[in-house]
Amino acid sequence: QPAWSLDGSKIAFTRDTGHAIDIWMVNADGSGEQAVTQDKLISVDPTWISNDEILYTSTLGGHGLGLWRVKTDGGKPSVVANDDNYQNLEASLSPDGKQIAFVSNRRSFHIPGYETPVPEPGSGDIWVMDLDGSSPRVLVEEETLWHARPHWSPDGHNIAFIAARNDHNQVWLANSSTGVPAQLTFI
Repeated sequence: QPAWSLDGSKIAFTRDTGHAIDIWMVNADGSGEQAVTQDKLISVDPTWISNDEILYTSTLGGHGLGLWRVKTDGGKPSVVANDDNYQNLEASLSPDGKQIAFVSNRRSFHIPGYETPVPEPGSGDIWVMDLDGSSPRVLVEEETLWHARPHWSPDGHNIAFIAARNDHNQVWLANSSTGVPAQLTFI
């Protein structure tokens, strides 16, 4: 899961040591390899949000998979989205650096006799929210099977993602404002 820094000088990546999966980084020339996270948990899907800060998915916080951000100089991680009952993962930064698209099963429903809403069955929808964790909204209601990998277009107008409609993974685009999807590949 390599990810280039915004200035192209470093590459963040996921390393499985057999005891933990952490985020590491290395200079583009292969020198200066160092751990960014050392949580001894699962930390994956690094995405640079500045030349010295990474957004990633982790089990940090003990509430399943959440979205976290950390300075690459060994700073303390801070939460972006970590919910008690939901999984949030596969974040992608918008070109203007203000929003993220991600996969989440945040939609919930109420079961008669239970006070707490439970996550809706299924694997997750495509969501968009501000980088500070505010203003979350469902962009596309989709059975993603956790393989959606949403990514913003360079102009920020669309988000590409994978959907397994009709039992085949296909590439789709969704308008980043309206969420209206359009299928791009057909198998």
